[in-house]
Amino acid sequence: MATNSVRLAPLLNACVVSDGPPSTVIIPRASQLAKLQEITVRGILLKNQFANWDSRTLKTRFSVGRRGGRYALRADGSLEFCIGVKALQPHIACILDDAESLVSLLNNSVGEKITVNGFLRSCLRKSGLGSAGHDDARVFEIRPVRSIEIAGDLHAFDLFYQASTVHDWTEDLNVADESRSAQYWKGNDTFRFSNIGSEKDAYFRVVGTVSDVKLNIGFDRPAWLLLDSANASRQMRVTCLQGTRAAKQLRRLRSTRASVVGLRSLDLARALEDRYRINFLAIDIEPA
Repeated sequence: MATNSVRLAPLLNACVVSDGPPSTVIIPRASQLAKLQEITVRGILLKNQFANWDSRTLKTRFSVGRRGGRYALRADGSLEFCIGVKALQPHIACILDDAESLVSLLNNSVGEKITVNGFLRSCLRKSGLGSAGHDDARVFEIRPVRSIEIAGDLHAFDLFYQASTVHDWTEDLNVADESRSAQYWKGNDTFRFSNIGSEKDAYFRVVGTVSDVKLNIGFDRPAWLLLDSANASRQMRVTCLQGTRAAKQLRRLRSTRASVVGLRSLDLARALEDRYRINFLAIDIEPA
């Protein structure tokens, strides 16, 4: 789906957060957001800025980031940058892995038009609850970024992860997933996620049994499969963006068991059915 920051940035920043109890995240325009997976967004490259959720006023405040808003690599070699319409207004956070070669370009292109393609990930880890409200609060981000276009030059990237950032699926994740709930209020087209706890923001590895593979070759939508793992308490849907290594690996997969490295994201399509489920974005798939 192609869109622009004028439409998308306010939509992604319209969430309302309550520390509770129970802790809750309210997301409006639910049915529209549930349709979004891989997206292309046009906007302006902004200085690095933070979104800070104010629980007293129930509003998000925006502030310029460290170093006067200049971008810098994170410890894992990734880079987070912001696109939007205007500084100190709603922005869209974008995460680019293995970004060392792009730091100078992005810092020198602030204020320029930019087009970003990638996966619209939804995650409750940085939603603004508790002390995290003073951090860069958000539910949505474009991660991973697959390409950026600046000044007519296209920079494309394969999906990448540092081996040191991959963690095995743990019981802590199961406890968090089992305690959370999702409700869809059809009357006002709103999601309500409850009992939100903390979790690591990392790549995870899951080994399990593969079923219901849909390659969707020739269609403008991702491939996917269902994965049942002894380590995960719930069956999960695994999404593979077309043209990526994971999609190619899925086509070649002949084993009924696989080891999948990926990123956790909310399955908003299942949330429309009042079910809290994880949509696991695959970066790497190997027979197990």
